[in-house]
Amino acid sequence: MEEIINLLNTHAKGIGRFESEIPNLHISKRETTGGPFHSVSSIAFCMVVQGHKKLTIGNETVEYGPGQYFISSVNVPVVGFVHEASKEEPFLALVVELTNKQILKVMQEFSIHHEVKANQSDLGLFVSPLPFSLESAVTRLVRLLETPDDIAFMAPMIIKEIIYRVLQEPQGYKLSQIALKDTFTNKISVAIHYIMENYAESFSIEELAQVSNMSASTFHRHFKEVTAMSPIQFQKQIRLQNARTLLLNSFGATQAAFEVGYESSSQFSREYSRMFGKSPREDMKQARLAVLV
Repeated sequence: MEEIINLLNTHAKGIGRFESEIPNLHISKRETTGGPFHSVSSIAFCMVVQGHKKLTIGNETVEYGPGQYFISSVNVPVVGFVHEASKEEPFLALVVELTNKQILKVMQEFSIHHEVKANQSDLGLFVSPLPFSLESAVTRLVRLLETPDDIAFMAPMIIKEIIYRVLQEPQGYKLSQIALKDTFTNKISVAIHYIMENYAESFSIEELAQVSNMSASTFHRHFKEVTAMSPIQFQKQIRLQNARTLLLNSFGATQAAFEVGYESSSQFSREYSRMFGKSPREDMKQARLAVLV
């Protein structure tokens, strides 16, 4: 782990989250504790190598630090908090973004099958202990930052190994569910994609269930099990996160509200304040001040 810490410290491009020279490998570095940090998780393998992080997903909370890895198997709004970080020992983490195709290809190539109980679905994010074999693969991936000429050839093979080793772990079946079309997790991911593409529009549970090829009652139950929130809560968080992005890009509050699908600017302000802890005007004033400082 010490080697990974040194490499991430060397190749982090400042404070924040950055893309590395390795495609789909992101490095995060923070020298102060803080939060909340609002984002939408991608399908990804994540590790905190120094410090500690907490994520809130709907009504669920997961925490992880060194010696563990975190898997996100669906796109879902999350709220992050960094609990351990300092200038001397900054918070350091890495994220390897994955795709359904990559996961399915590994499963097919190595004949990996997981038995999934009928009517089963699980929260689309989980934390597990980090085995030495997986830590070794991650170390070799990060080492490629020192030899960029090797990245194009070596990185895809090591990422393939990371997927393989996660699938071999006790909770690996949760990652496989996103890639297999007959699982509830995969069906819910279809609805998630639909909501994220059409978040400004109004739709019913019946419409989303039809998109997922499920009954309305079955869809609603499994959506909550996979995302820890209802479809309406999911849509609301996506709307508000996108509205915040618009505000940061100089949209007015009323304009941003209508752009993301709100019909009432007062309702938008109330829900924005509830989610971000301050009104749109206060939030933008603080964000601009942070940029000036």
